[in-house]
Amino acid sequence: MTDILCWICGETAPLSKEHLIKHSDLKTTLGLISQQAPKYFHTLNEEEGKKISSFKRSELLRSEAPMCNKCNNDRTQKYDRSWQRLHSYLLIHQAKTPKVIDLNEVFSEEPLLHMDRVQLYFAKIFGCRLVSNSIHFPIHELAEALLHDKAHPNIYLSIGYSQIDLVGISPLINYTMPNNNESFVWMYSIGHIQVQIGYSKFHIPNTKEASYDPSKKVFQISIQQFP
Repeated sequence: MTDILCWICGETAPLSKEHLIKHSDLKTTLGLISQQAPKYFHTLNEEEGKKISSFKRSELLRSEAPMCNKCNNDRTQKYDRSWQRLHSYLLIHQAKTPKVIDLNEVFSEEPLLHMDRVQLYFAKIFGCRLVSNSIHFPIHELAEALLHDKAHPNIYLSIGYSQIDLVGISPLINYTMPNNNESFVWMYSIGHIQVQIGYSKFHIPNTKEASYDPSKKVFQISIQQFP
């Protein structure tokens, strides 16, 4: 029998499952849930939602990609924390819908490092989705970025606000670009806050201007307006 390996480090240590939507994002946006006050999980193919009575324990909210406890906790928690800080800032300033934010106001120290780590948080979720859906992809590129705390050169983020109040992730949309290079784009939605994640070595059609470009080290990022 073949051992199941962590997709990030390749070890066979005890495995866990990553939340596809961050646990704290769910709690902040949807509040407390229980058996008596559940929420319902919907997909594009199902009209009737599936009952969720715990954000932490529900298998519907977790990726099937194998990840060891060390990678899920010690190695990648710093990425989760950077996104949590940015999300908190966006939430506080939501009523003003700023067009630009100064990263020095979001992160009191090393703002560029934290912004790279925000990208790595979404790189981790992206990798989990690719692995769990058995999508052909050079997954070692994402694993190396996560292991070495180094931003991936081809992942872009468009961050902003939407008039639609939505919690969820969109399907992965795949484009075939010049020279058969594959590109992907998907949305992470948490209330009125939206993040569009793009992977490409070229410009991806029908995508927003990037708020975060790994090749540009800037202290101010543009905030997009989504439908």
